[in-house]
Amino acid sequence: MRRKKEAVLCFEWNDEGLPKVVRDYRARYRAISQVLDENPGVLDLVHKDLQKLSAGDSGGREGDYTSENILRALIVQHREGLPFREAVIRIGSDPFLQDFLRMRKKAVMDFTFLDRCFLAIRPKTWKRVNDLLGRHAVQEEVVDPAVIRADTTVVETNIHYPTDASLLWDTWRVASRLLKRAREVDPASCPHRFHERKIKRLYLYVTRYASSPSKRRQRNVKAAFRTLIERTGRIVAIAAEFCGQTTSGVGSALAGLALELKAYLPAMEQVVATARRAQLEGETVPASQRVFSLFEQHTELIKRGRREKPVEFGHKVLLCQTADKFITDYEVYQKQQQDFLDKMLAHWQAFRAGIEGTISGLKRAFRLVRCFFKGFRSFQRAVGLGVFCHNLIVLAEHQPG
Repeated sequence: MRRKKEAVLCFEWNDEGLPKVVRDYRARYRAISQVLDENPGVLDLVHKDLQKLSAGDSGGREGDYTSENILRALIVQHREGLPFREAVIRIGSDPFLQDFLRMRKKAVMDFTFLDRCFLAIRPKTWKRVNDLLGRHAVQEEVVDPAVIRADTTVVETNIHYPTDASLLWDTWRVASRLLKRAREVDPASCPHRFHERKIKRLYLYVTRYASSPSKRRQRNVKAAFRTLIERTGRIVAIAAEFCGQTTSGVGSALAGLALELKAYLPAMEQVVATARRAQLEGETVPASQRVFSLFEQHTELIKRGRREKPVEFGHKVLLCQTADKFITDYEVYQKQQQDFLDKMLAHWQAFRAGIEGTISGLKRAFRLVRCFFKGFRSFQRAVGLGVFCHNLIVLAEHQPG
């Protein structure tokens, strides 16, 4: 069982003699702590999700960390713009941040545990938390919702630039890696040979000479592409056969590999089919029929007419904020709703001045230029936590000094 919080006396620190930048740094965290204390419903909502991580045992043992410790650790991690490992190191080396977490001299949690806690909090919980914070801000007359500004931005997923050749190479190396591991478990399960170096040479040749003006080079590139597509299609067929023959009764290790491979199979087959249509048949394949990453299959191609970045790979995010820069609402779109967004933004076009600075701050301060978490739900979590931390800072600036 995990406790929600415990009574702790905090912030008994003497800041005299410290540099101004340190005093300001500590003052911001004190103000954030005050905002959290004034909104106990925030902790209540997060606590319900974190309870799943600590169901307790027969002896009634409690979790080592309260939900308050975890929530405040996630705020520090996002507020400082650090990966989980570096955030834990920062907290462990700073007694003031440990005081902010209300740790009571306990050892700092492991960064893998903090990662699990982040994944345990649902995306809709972050939306409810932000709504609760917004209602408190309006009630206290800290923000005025009379004027709302809205705009969209793109948060990118953590993928390399997708080309047909690179996606074919990704398909080959993932399929061959998992099939080789299956062969180590049971040699009879996958008797095929894999010529990885030959496939890599084909991929590198295509990548190196795809833009060559030489007609002879272009003929060779097309021949190399044809071979790369055929051999990648062959290994995908082998992977499909392996998944079809492997059942849960043949051994947990082999069944686990089959399940992992099966999760990639639809995207692998689509990559091969798309490359064949585009490179061999000369067809223009629309973005809606493409896969842009085996590992982040939810990724979309988005065109916003930006000269420095014509295309982006990620998801559109709609942000609505007040004149006080408090984000009242946000929405992460898994699929583009172009017509709806265009009509809505055309109506609000005259009222979006000023929100560009907020978007820039979210991307710089809260790492929302690119989401480094895997999967769309974690993508939503990262945006929700970033918006929540931004709003905490906005409200903290209105706290009495």
